[in-house]
Amino acid sequence: MDDLLFARKQSSSGNDDGGHVRVVHECGRAPPVGAEEEVVDPEHDVLRHAVVEGAGDPRLVLEIARERILAVVVEQAAPLPSKSLVQRFFKRTLSRLASAHVSVGEASARAVEDAVGLPRGSVRTIHNGVPDKPLEPLPRLAEGPVIGSLGRLSPEKGYDLAVQALAEVPEATLVLVGDGLERTRLERLAAELGVAERVRVVGWVEEPRRYLAGFDVFLLASRTEGFPLAIVEAMLAGLPVVATEVGSIGEAVQDGATGYLVPAEDPDALASRLREVLADPKLARRLGHAGRVRAREHFTSATMARSFERLYHELLS
Repeated sequence: MDDLLFARKQSSSGNDDGGHVRVVHECGRAPPVGAEEEVVDPEHDVLRHAVVEGAGDPRLVLEIARERILAVVVEQAAPLPSKSLVQRFFKRTLSRLASAHVSVGEASARAVEDAVGLPRGSVRTIHNGVPDKPLEPLPRLAEGPVIGSLGRLSPEKGYDLAVQALAEVPEATLVLVGDGLERTRLERLAAELGVAERVRVVGWVEEPRRYLAGFDVFLLASRTEGFPLAIVEAMLAGLPVVATEVGSIGEAVQDGATGYLVPAEDPDALASRLREVLADPKLARRLGHAGRVRAREHFTSATMARSFERLYHELLS
């Protein structure tokens, strides 16, 4: 998924005379939290955010080449190499026409460069952020230790690995807040492993973060990631995190300080760290507190918005 930010030189009268700068809203999707309606000059300039399904669209390349537009490509997810040579060509062309190319993490930025064929260091990093706001917590869904996760139930998220790990963590319950095509397969796997009674699939909800207060540890067993917002939400909630070291997860979770990182595709390693955290409440509190401090310092929506604002000023100066 790519976001595009467009800035068009425009006077206050609406003529393209290079006077003031507006960032025009090109698409109907919602902007990221904290970045919408950012204002460079309250009297003349408006910054808006546009989201598109793919930055390889040749129409976008033509528009940027034809119009006086400053474009910022924002990669929100882990890049998946396209099998289409045409799409790769247009995305590479767009990336080179863009005034800036942003990814949500350092590892993700390097992966984007490799996937698209861009020069090393050409994609800069602005980490994802979420608002640090109080939410009314929901009751715990199980007695005893609760391992929880928020996210789409899809293969790349590795929830099958989470269910396998649960089989090695006695007495714990796994709560999955989300839905997706993998749900039936996960429920079948839980039954095969004899842990069906200890797996709760909540489904899609409007405010999944409200369930975090009922977790003892947050688990993310992804096979591939960009910079997942769910990790930041868990850290802001003061939860210790056990996650796979893929994508830019390691830029948020500091191994041994705010949680634990394990190799991908290793349910035994996940289970070992989960047992360690659940067996030591003092350790869990220390990891969770450190994670909240780190998230508040680096990964809030306000921090993300300021980073984009600095980028806009840099491009428009």
